[in-house]
Amino acid sequence: MNVCFDRKESRWFHWVPAEIVPNENEITIIHGDPKAPCRGESWISNARVSLGMWRMCAVIAPPEGYKPERVWYYAFVGRSQRCTIQLRGQIRILIGPDDAEIFGISSNGEILKLRIIKITKREDPQYREYPLI
Repeated sequence: MNVCFDRKESRWFHWVPAEIVPNENEITIIHGDPKAPCRGESWISNARVSLGMWRMCAVIAPPEGYKPERVWYYAFVGRSQRCTIQLRGQIRILIGPDDAEIFGISSNGEILKLRIIKITKREDPQYREYPLI
């Protein structure tokens, strides 16, 4: 299944088990949006999230000094999963109802402490150029 909306690409196979576990000071916490509905278990519920049910997003970036042309990967702590999409520079991630603990992984396996640039609406024109993951 491939759903594209608002520059968001969602494919179930993009998520694989994370090979590494960060320590507490390498984790970035994104607080949940209490207005966001729960995702649910069905594929239609997941598609609705991608199509706009979650209105808020976090603009995140690798640590300062990480060269924009270098590849990195985005990962969740709680699910121990990482996204297989090769990322460069800033990205946007949707904010659901629950807090999310995230981190980055460099192309050579180093853990990256991610920075939150801004919490904003997903349609914010200032940040729409960044991929929505």
